[in-house]
Amino acid sequence: MCRSWQRSWRVHRARERTEKARRNVRSGAALGNLGLLQKRLENFSMAEARCSCGAVTLSLPGPSKLVVACHCIDCQLRTGAPFGVGAFYPAEVVTISGMPKEFTRAAASGGKVHSYFCPNCGSTVYWKAENLPALIGVAVGALTDPKYPAPVRSVFEQSKHIWVQIDGAVEHFQQSSVPDNSK
Repeated sequence: MCRSWQRSWRVHRARERTEKARRNVRSGAALGNLGLLQKRLENFSMAEARCSCGAVTLSLPGPSKLVVACHCIDCQLRTGAPFGVGAFYPAEVVTISGMPKEFTRAAASGGKVHSYFCPNCGSTVYWKAENLPALIGVAVGALTDPKYPAPVRSVFEQSKHIWVQIDGAVEHFQQSSVPDNSK
């Protein structure tokens, strides 16, 4: 099978899933507790996140309204930066291409976090948290869009570098903003 044909097919399937998700939102048949988040995904233009070498890509239904800056020590170590920024999407609307490797760690918010990275270039592209099972977190830097929406939450500010400022219409949390469902 030709690689360009495979990529075209994956994009076609991603668009079909996006259209299905759009119909679910319009009809009110959203994903239970994710109904509100699904309705907030107003712009369904396709976006793509990818690793540095392009071997791992995600097709996404445009910008997410749930963008979170995380200052936990694990995100600092994962990114090599003072904080990580993730955009969260309902798992059913994300199409993953490539063969990422998985690294699992205990989360400061409880449960485990499974980070997925490219085995070639090492870029972390996305993650799944056990206490948010229906969502996929996508590294905003992997979207390479300077106009991507700013964070609406800033979490684990107890370990935030003192010179970092996250201003605007943002909710601030000293720890996680998600209840610990792992117990």
